[in-house]
Amino acid sequence: MFAAQRLSDGVSGADVSLHHVLARYIVPFRYVDGPKPILKVPPEYSQEARVAELEGTVTLSAAIASNGGVTEVALTESLGLGLDEAAKAAARRWLFEPDVTESGAAPRMTTIELDFLLSSKRSRWHLLRVAFATPEGASRPRFAEADYPAGDGIGPGAYDDAHLIGAMGRKALVTLSFDVDQAGHPVRFQVQTATEPVWGNEAISIVRRWRFVPGSKGGNPVSVPCSLDLAWGEKTFTQSSLLWARKAFETNLP
Repeated sequence: MFAAQRLSDGVSGADVSLHHVLARYIVPFRYVDGPKPILKVPPEYSQEARVAELEGTVTLSAAIASNGGVTEVALTESLGLGLDEAAKAAARRWLFEPDVTESGAAPRMTTIELDFLLSSKRSRWHLLRVAFATPEGASRPRFAEADYPAGDGIGPGAYDDAHLIGAMGRKALVTLSFDVDQAGHPVRFQVQTATEPVWGNEAISIVRRWRFVPGSKGGNPVSVPCSLDLAWGEKTFTQSSLLWARKAFETNLP
């Protein structure tokens, strides 16, 4: 299912290439309802999320004390690869307008959405979800290298459809499943859905070059299933880009 739970973890700084260390990003904030924020602390992109170039939304539920401080944060929509933890750590430092009507009242609740968006993409490909079906007692694979082709990043077979969806203001969407084998290589690809068959082939040609630190169990590497959502569109995604793609994936519509 497109809304499958996303998992998260850290990764060694040695796995981060110079391009990803220097990659710039923006984190637009949206407080959805409840008390008004007066201080918003931006979270830091995790190292592994930079390597993977993961983009998307973390949604939090926050309890606000009468003095405006955040007393509790709960995750309601996950993104993974360390971004959930980064978002929660930052949200705990937010301040909201104090409640002057009743001292000692029960905490007020609010919803915060944080959109993680890379502002200096070289490629028109975007990773919007990743999930690992890690066996019990095993660690999940970690991204070591995720190279995206610069520019359009597509073969001749996709040019016509790319021109069409660009003119329509849409995006090409692909959901892939594969295994990360004991050597950290993606193998046994299956295209779960794609706006057109050509985009599944294009996505596989990219992801098959990626490398992972393999999952392990009892000190031995193990094969771990993975699924992910990729979108092809403009280089710099916006909040509306994320929203359109997320709705399309969740409703299984191209």
